[in-house]
Amino acid sequence: MVMLASTSISPVALKRRVDPTQYRGHWLLGCVRELRGDFLTLYEQAWRAKGDYIRIRALPGYHFYLLAHPDGVEHVLQKNSRNYRKPDLFNLPLRELFGDGLVTSERDFWRSQRKLIQPAFARQHLARFSTVITALAETVFKSAPST
Repeated sequence: MVMLASTSISPVALKRRVDPTQYRGHWLLGCVRELRGDFLTLYEQAWRAKGDYIRIRALPGYHFYLLAHPDGVEHVLQKNSRNYRKPDLFNLPLRELFGDGLVTSERDFWRSQRKLIQPAFARQHLARFSTVITALAETVFKSAPST
């Protein structure tokens, strides 16, 4: 899932030129309450209601784009990553808390940070953690409220 921000940019141009369906929220406040609170529930509700390519209205004139389809995510993160950047609404607060790291950096600095951490994600290293990851995932799944 990918979140993009925009104030005046037209909807994300994807391979199939899919225009995202707008998820408006409150007439004045948009979805800002949900974004400040339980934003994962907002994303899930928007996805279930509107589909894989969604324009979420945060405030008047400020929108987020939620891409849930693998083709859209691949388009933004792999094939055309130079055309997109992380929104300042996301980046600035996190940069204040954590500094310039992998999550908040972009372009060449991000690439150098990624190269530093890449060896930790090699297959042999991840294999050591597979049982721990599986056990944690099962614990979270079992403790989640059923719907």
